[in-house]
Amino acid sequence: MKKEKVNKKENKNISDGDKISLLNPVSFFRNFDKATPKQISAVIMVAVILVFMAFGIAMISVAFSFRGYIYIETSYKIELTVDSRDTVTAVNFLNQESKQAFKDTDLTNISTESALQKILSYEVESRRFTEDSYDNLLFIRVTNKNTEYTIQDLERYISYIQHYLDERKISAFVNTDCFTEHEITRSNEYKITPESYRLIVKTAELLSDYDLKYLLSLNFEDGVRVYNRVYKAKYLSV
Repeated sequence: MKKEKVNKKENKNISDGDKISLLNPVSFFRNFDKATPKQISAVIMVAVILVFMAFGIAMISVAFSFRGYIYIETSYKIELTVDSRDTVTAVNFLNQESKQAFKDTDLTNISTESALQKILSYEVESRRFTEDSYDNLLFIRVTNKNTEYTIQDLERYISYIQHYLDERKISAFVNTDCFTEHEITRSNEYKITPESYRLIVKTAELLSDYDLKYLLSLNFEDGVRVYNRVYKAKYLSV
């Protein structure tokens, strides 16, 4: 009987609507001075868990944040927006050919490798890129939020493209607008564009001996044909 009276005395100042509950924060803080140590510890634990959850959500959003853009041009002109998982999050079709060709194709929520291969597959299926053509030219530009990764990303994307084309025995000169200081210096010395200098270097790499004067005399389009002919003879011949 005594114990029951003590309990009643302890709770006489707390109405039924104001009973301390972790599920009712208003009630808890209103009666904080009457909360037991166990209840206070539980609230602190819940607060810590919520802070860690918020931090985790923030880190995930950063991890999957915007990384940069890939612009690829063949007969199509397409810009891909890429996140830090190397996943395509948005696509911008920049000419009528690409809008028409991809009107029923979704390039989002797939890897950059898959997206680039899908674009190339349309070129191959439409016979714009063919095995017997020496005019196949592809242009790619990478814009990265972190410039440190631009070259790395570009090299990786080019490797995806080259692997896809090699499997189908199709040669194409892959050009970019991301030039090294050396390429710019040497192209100025020869009084040609950086694109042409890179084309000459890549062609020369395929040949045991080559005529620099001849390569310098070529315009860019003819240079692409020579490069593709030599590349096909060296790597894609059966």
